[in-house]
Amino acid sequence: MTTPSSVIAILKNVKYKGDLEMGKTYVTDPISKKRLMNLGEKDSYYIESNHAPIISADIFQKAQDILNRRGESIKHKGKRWDKYC
Repeated sequence: MTTPSSVIAILKNVKYKGDLEMGKTYVTDPISKKRLMNLGEKDSYYIESNHAPIISADIFQKAQDILNRRGESIKHKGKRWDKYC
């Protein structure tokens, strides 16, 4: 079953346009295998044109623009947003 969050994850994945992003997460403890999102603590790498793309970079960018535009309208609603403005 496809959920909205899985569709959004597909739309944000740079692998479909032929690029590769490495180092998005890192292992804090090899014994427990706990992973954390890399927010600048470790090096990350972005490789363009790593493999054959499934979609063009132009179509990928149009999808990102739509996601960002829709996300902006959702972000500004609700009480939690008011605390940060």
